[in-house]
Amino acid sequence: MYILFKAQEQKIIGPIEIRGRWYNYCVGYLPDTHVDTISYNHLNPTKLEDDVAKAWLFAAGSKTYKGHISVRSGTLQSEQLEISNSSTNQASNSMEEEDTKEKYTLTTDDKENCKKFMQIGLRKILDGVYDHRLQALNLNVSTLEYNTWSKQRKELEEYTANNSVSVPLLTALASSRGISIGDMATLVETAITNYDDKVKTLLASKQEVEKEIKDCSTIADYLVLMHNRYDIQMPGELATELSISAGTQFNL
Repeated sequence: MYILFKAQEQKIIGPIEIRGRWYNYCVGYLPDTHVDTISYNHLNPTKLEDDVAKAWLFAAGSKTYKGHISVRSGTLQSEQLEISNSSTNQASNSMEEEDTKEKYTLTTDDKENCKKFMQIGLRKILDGVYDHRLQALNLNVSTLEYNTWSKQRKELEEYTANNSVSVPLLTALASSRGISIGDMATLVETAITNYDDKVKTLLASKQEVEKEIKDCSTIADYLVLMHNRYDIQMPGELATELSISAGTQFNL
């Protein structure tokens, strides 16, 4: 089984074998015989199909959008392609830079798997960013208070529908503050509305980027999106071809 997770110290990763690296993320491998015995959920991983997982090396290549990559010998990339070369993939025999690099031409399947990998990777980065932003909304709220929100919301709905109904939590909160249940209900309603509005804003912003990810149809499209949204520099040749002179920006 292959998984994608954010890079961690080796002692945290444990016995999971690192088969690839993509920016600040790792492609890990667990033999099927060890999936039930090796801990990995603490890494908040995303499971990958085998062929998609192996496409990490294309996603990391600066010339991938042109349909080929240059692979240096003795790297994770060359190790994986040696396996690929024994199957249906074809690598050219041309050598570059005093035989230290080999030019590999992507197949149609390689390109499709690369796009799938980039889509999953960008979604994973996006999820992480917005998970942090959601957590930030709750920094000033104690765990005790947060755990009562669903109960407060339920009692507020019941009280709004019938102000004579029993609402023990709202009653206790009102009593501790020395205010009426009606005033307490108003405070709870305001707090819930403000929180929900902030969550809706976060969700709307996240879905906007998700749509842009989904709308990408080529590897070049993903590279441009990464440049404009993720602060990850696109290849210089691609920027020149597209007449893009603006620098990268983080705009998620």
